[in-house]
Amino acid sequence: GWGRVRPGFLQFLHNPQWFTVFLCMFILTQGILINGVTSLVITTIEKRFSLSSLKAGAITSTNEISVAIMGVYVSYFGAHGHKPRWIGTAALLIATGGLLFSVPHYISGEYKEGGVGRTGFFGCLNSNKSNTTHLLCDGQRAPNSLQFVIFIVAQVLIGAGAAPVFTLGTAFIEESVSQSASPLYIGAMYTTAALAPAIGFFIGGAFLNMHVDLVSETGLKPTDPEWVGAWWLGFLVCGAMALFTALPLCAYTKTFPHVAERRATEQSLKKGGKTVIKSSENLVSSKKRTLKRFLIKLGRTVRSMLKAIRIVLSNATFIFVTIAMALEKMLIFGFGVFFPKLIESQFGITASRSSIYTGLAVVPGIAGGTLVGGIVSAKLNSDPSRNAKLAVVVTLVAMAASGTLVIGCPDVNIARITQRTTLAFNLTASCNSHCACEPALYSPVCGSDDNMYFSACYAGCTQQSQPGIYTNCSCVASADGTEGSAVRGACENPCNKLVVYLVCLFIVLFLTFLPEIPTTTVLLRCVNDHHKSLALGLQWLIIGIVGRIPGPVLFGYLIDDACLLWQQDCGQRGSCVGYSNTHLSRLSVISALTIKVLSAVCFSLAWWFYRP
Repeated sequence: GWGRVRPGFLQFLHNPQWFTVFLCMFILTQGILINGVTSLVITTIEKRFSLSSLKAGAITSTNEISVAIMGVYVSYFGAHGHKPRWIGTAALLIATGGLLFSVPHYISGEYKEGGVGRTGFFGCLNSNKSNTTHLLCDGQRAPNSLQFVIFIVAQVLIGAGAAPVFTLGTAFIEESVSQSASPLYIGAMYTTAALAPAIGFFIGGAFLNMHVDLVSETGLKPTDPEWVGAWWLGFLVCGAMALFTALPLCAYTKTFPHVAERRATEQSLKKGGKTVIKSSENLVSSKKRTLKRFLIKLGRTVRSMLKAIRIVLSNATFIFVTIAMALEKMLIFGFGVFFPKLIESQFGITASRSSIYTGLAVVPGIAGGTLVGGIVSAKLNSDPSRNAKLAVVVTLVAMAASGTLVIGCPDVNIARITQRTTLAFNLTASCNSHCACEPALYSPVCGSDDNMYFSACYAGCTQQSQPGIYTNCSCVASADGTEGSAVRGACENPCNKLVVYLVCLFIVLFLTFLPEIPTTTVLLRCVNDHHKSLALGLQWLIIGIVGRIPGPVLFGYLIDDACLLWQQDCGQRGSCVGYSNTHLSRLSVISALTIKVLSAVCFSLAWWFYRP
């Protein structure tokens, strides 16, 4: 109930099963928002606000920084507090952050083809003057610092709300059900978390097929490179969902009936029945008195917290399991943020289609691996040693499977681009030098010579026979030696390896997430019961510092390094509009193999140092 309001007809919900249902709804919401919608719209946000992948990765990493900072605090003080209310408050923070993330859409003005405030014909004007007079750069594109700051603040709130989900949530479930059943409950949580990104991809993909300003007549189609979809709608939906889940989560009591009696029974069985089981009321009262004395004595001081942290960090098994999981998260969150972009670039498809295909690989891969891992862990009777061995074997198999990610498509032939560089030095040639083209406008055309050009202007096209079809293109060679033509949009890539790539991606994700529950079981069993919440919080802190925080920034930097075409935006370097597929494929394989090797070593050391 809520304070003194305790509706009798809702009391049937007061049990671990229904709490897990509402917790999974919250996990689903924050997973859709953080790992689904946010990852999906990164490319669109880059295009809309002229951001590099490095800056986009920084936005994503801010979420993880917030989680890392709040994780230990929440896990320690929340462990002695009202866990369901902590989780309910977290849902309110995520709702606020989700709604705030959509604000830049409302303050950035109307989106127009080629950018904010840009209109006119962008073919060759046969003039020595720059056609910036037709390109009215209104100055709103370059100073996007306000929007960037709003994204950062919103991610801080979302990260703070995500901190208690798997720390306090997992600990509360562990306290509320039997040890034999806890892997199934935890498995349900992690399976829901695995499903959430895929659902977010499908929802976000549908929104990206809608124009960013929700108008029907724009002259653009979702297949056009200049198209910007309604990236902000997903954040509004998730904000509303988070508000809906906060209400029931805040209604649960601090502990469930008969939990203390059941725990005493389990302790009695462990000690051969020597423990005297008191009544439930006496046990709860005794527990309250013990906790009160504990709080008075220690005062929740920093000194006591540091002492508990030292005890947990002196556990070698905990350290090596956590480092291994941090390395895995670096790979998952680093590449996961840019998965839709990688597929979009490799196979030349739209952002919305890329989201659907990414979801098709993510849904069965992550969810299936997590679910199977939970079942296998239960079959192994949650034995830490056997679970650690399982993690080693599966990680080695995943390492071998990662080599298949080299599959990709050849680079698109972009006229006069032979190396990764900025636009200003390579696009101008004798055939278009008289056009005074503006590198701020990226509106690609496919020439009749099967080369892609940055715009109709750089193709030397002086006429437009009909919308989207350009003629008299001096840079486009035709078979009869005359000036060729060009069609609006990028050239089609004849590569047909998408299905094979998705199957390989599914296998890698399945094997990567299969050890998730077994390794969590190892971590929970290698520390004392009263340190479990703190151990989970420290785990999230270390994973954040080593994996989640640097992952998106590091891989964003590496992906930027694979850029062939940088857009110039109001005198500044904007977003990347063309990547080297070969470079991206090599990056994927080398990164995956390196991290898998290190993870396997750490899991092996965790098994070696484990002591019951």
